[in-house]
Amino acid sequence: MSLNPAQCFQSVPEGFHSAVDDLNRVHPDIINEMSHKTVMFILGRGLGCYVDDYQSWISTVNNQTLSEKQIENVINLLLYIFRTARQYRVPLAEFPKLLRSTTQIQVNKIKVMCPEYEILLAETKFRDEDNGENTENSEQKKILDDFELPRLKHLDWKLSISTSSSDCEDLQTAKVTVTLLMTNSQRKTIDLSLSEFKKMYSEFSDMAGLIDSL
Repeated sequence: MSLNPAQCFQSVPEGFHSAVDDLNRVHPDIINEMSHKTVMFILGRGLGCYVDDYQSWISTVNNQTLSEKQIENVINLLLYIFRTARQYRVPLAEFPKLLRSTTQIQVNKIKVMCPEYEILLAETKFRDEDNGENTENSEQKKILDDFELPRLKHLDWKLSISTSSSDCEDLQTAKVTVTLLMTNSQRKTIDLSLSEFKKMYSEFSDMAGLIDSL
């Protein structure tokens, strides 16, 4: 049985509406970047959004301060919206209408989210066509696969120096290449700057410390 796109946001998790209030306090330009990074994260092409990247920006642009928790709520809200819309296969033309009719998200925020959803939807359709998943059963299987996330089987990393080039000054800087091998045999590779790698290491260390304290 196919999911009905019209029912996409009829049942939302606790905290959804308060997160919408937080999102509406953020400038559209910032929501635009958050949306782009969120979509790239869903597609496996980026690390997503970090709270630290937005605290001072929001304070400067909005002339008001949002707590770390509020910014985290906004990030999680965007992740929920894009993932859920994709799972329900909401058509691009219906995406802004659905958000306007079922949420209190401001129109100017919805407007900057739409181009990023278009990227997500186009990539999803491309993958479906590439895999030949055109039947209702295969469609349901793909939606379930979004919930059954693969586990990490092996992680490897290496330090290298990018090849020099007169056209790009960043190519002479050091980088860290992280390779993730998943239990479903997928392999994901991410290139990080040293500062990005150190940030990721710090966050994983904090997570490990928290787990050890439980």
